[in-house]
Amino acid sequence: MVVVLLLVLLSAKSVATRQKLNISLGSSLTPTGNSSWLSPSGLYGFGFHQQRDGFAVGIFIARIAQKTVVWTANRNNPPVPADVTLTLTRAGRFILQSREGQETSIVRVSKPAARASILDSGNFILYNSDEKIIWQSFVHPTDTLLPGQRLLARQQMYPTVNPDGGKHAYWLSHTAGRDDNVSLNLAVDGHLYLLNSTDFNIKNLTPGGYSTEETIYLMKIDIDGIFRLYSYKLNQNNNRSIVWASSDDKCSPKGLCGPNEYCVQNDQEIRCQCLPGYASIKEGSQASGCQNIFSPESCNSTDGNIKYNIETVANISWEDSEYSNLKSQSKDECEQACLKDCSCEAAMFKDGKFVGVLVYRNQVCKYNSICTNGKIPLEEDVGPKSFTYSELLEATNNFNEEAGQLGEVVRDEDVDKLQLERTVKVGLWCIQYEPSLRPSMKKVLLMLVDIVDIPLPPNPTSSLSAI
Repeated sequence: MVVVLLLVLLSAKSVATRQKLNISLGSSLTPTGNSSWLSPSGLYGFGFHQQRDGFAVGIFIARIAQKTVVWTANRNNPPVPADVTLTLTRAGRFILQSREGQETSIVRVSKPAARASILDSGNFILYNSDEKIIWQSFVHPTDTLLPGQRLLARQQMYPTVNPDGGKHAYWLSHTAGRDDNVSLNLAVDGHLYLLNSTDFNIKNLTPGGYSTEETIYLMKIDIDGIFRLYSYKLNQNNNRSIVWASSDDKCSPKGLCGPNEYCVQNDQEIRCQCLPGYASIKEGSQASGCQNIFSPESCNSTDGNIKYNIETVANISWEDSEYSNLKSQSKDECEQACLKDCSCEAAMFKDGKFVGVLVYRNQVCKYNSICTNGKIPLEEDVGPKSFTYSELLEATNNFNEEAGQLGEVVRDEDVDKLQLERTVKVGLWCIQYEPSLRPSMKKVLLMLVDIVDIPLPPNPTSSLSAI
């Protein structure tokens, strides 16, 4: 009798384990009810988490006091309200459904799913009826890499269009040419390393060997553009610590500041400061950009005396937008060359080499490729729709801050109003008459995906009156 009872109990435990592993067809979650599915050990959860004034669907570490999100579905979409339902339908579709019946796919698969699982690795997997994996979160990273997860060649952890490759990257591993199929890997002991196509270790980013007792590690590209390895102590408050960072210079990532601003770091804090001769477009906004406060008329007065002065800003690197490269010049000679040239707005002097670079007035912008190409390539899923200037003028009430008529631009088309407002604001920044006010390509993408705030753009033609 004892043996029979023991067998029954073991069988019941086995069934319970299987129930935790399997998410069957017809299963559903809601933000305010049963809001998540847990992995077998309860380490990770898949489901709803709070995001600003609504909810998002994603994967998070469940065994720490504060939910730490490691993957987000449809992260470029605005938060969803509390009355939605997440369902793995009996037809094998994985969707968000609003109270009105509107459906949004969570993942894109070519075949219907038969079941799903959230594993103790943090990987969320969809299987077909043949028990083959048809989708997994580990292959579609957002901003985080978990232990056992690989970032493969040509995968990215951040939406970006970067035609110049490594030149404008946030961070470089400096392993170009070693292999076409290098992967970034994270081990459970915090070892972050690069493998080639034959699984040969070509570079260690961290030594590894860190304690794994009630500790997990994850790698994340943060909103400031720095690449960091974190450790988390389970079941503890204030448990996060930085193990490694790609840079100690918080100003190193590009796109942190607006047009005509440069980044200054003081201890661990950074701020954006206007170049000399420029003032902030919007006071109190960290990255709104700056506009010139002088009238660029002529370099010389009628009597031949120079009207402008050169102000020195030390330790500033300028993007490649020069029109003249002067050899064997002293610092004074470089200054005088710029003062005597009406096309020059800035001169860069590299001390120790007497090399001077003159920067053309209408090329003072973040990336030379934007200046020279004249067009900004955007990914199809985030590209702004084309509107005429007159349509935008009318819809925004002559570019007034209270742009309440944006709906007139799209008429009866069903669009995301917040995304439309962001797109219009970005468009207005991109058509500024003064090229130096136009945002960089990375800044455009950050604004479009709602990573950074979009300051109110000035009237695109307002700078005409100053010229």
